[in-house]
Amino acid sequence: VHFRMPHGGGNLLLFARICFAFEVVWVWWRGTRLLRKTRARLDDTYSDDRGHLLHPTLIIQHLLGITAAISMLLNFLGRDFFAESMMVTIPAVLMSVLLFAIGYVAARTRLPQEIIKSDYSGDEQTVLNEESELLMQQIDTLMRDGQLYTNPALNIVDVATAVGSNRTYVSNAINRTYNINFSQYIAQLRIEAAKNILADPGYMTDKKAIADAIALSGFSSDQTFYRVFKELTGVTPLQYRHNSLQ
Repeated sequence: VHFRMPHGGGNLLLFARICFAFEVVWVWWRGTRLLRKTRARLDDTYSDDRGHLLHPTLIIQHLLGITAAISMLLNFLGRDFFAESMMVTIPAVLMSVLLFAIGYVAARTRLPQEIIKSDYSGDEQTVLNEESELLMQQIDTLMRDGQLYTNPALNIVDVATAVGSNRTYVSNAINRTYNINFSQYIAQLRIEAAKNILADPGYMTDKKAIADAIALSGFSSDQTFYRVFKELTGVTPLQYRHNSLQ
């Protein structure tokens, strides 16, 4: 039995494919943008690099976009393009690999458990440069003398409360002064503290020095410490210790 496409059906199918393509692009763009904004908000709220946990989700977003794009391409080429040839294995293997990659990354993804909390409502407030500089001096003094950064669960609201301000002012002060977010600011303080410990010749073993560098500088996990240390210094903690003691 042969079915004939209704008159104009070809144009309708082409239109549907074009609409689907635009929909895929829009969903991918919108999802990626929301994930990046959420990560930026997390990095500007928590000190434990929580935004990094969204990186696998961003990878899944890209993989889904690639999968949809390849699916549209294969649909456009049609079955006849791959018929009676070993080429028929190409789409099967390609889609299988992509679906496996999505499942693998999803299985290893650990999303932030807490919802971002805010201590303000409405439009974000602004702060003058002079006020920002004064506030940043208070924050730097608080970090230097009070060593708040050693608290693994530290967040920007804690800092704002300690200096008698709010999270928006604190965030603006850090960004204007150092051009970094809250998480990066705390990470730099922690790495500096860790470097001082690693450079201490009083430790009898490297293992003890590294363990104390992690515990006393405020990092919430060994994995985060090693990753951030390498990102900010270009070397591993062990390499830094050996170089410092030479």
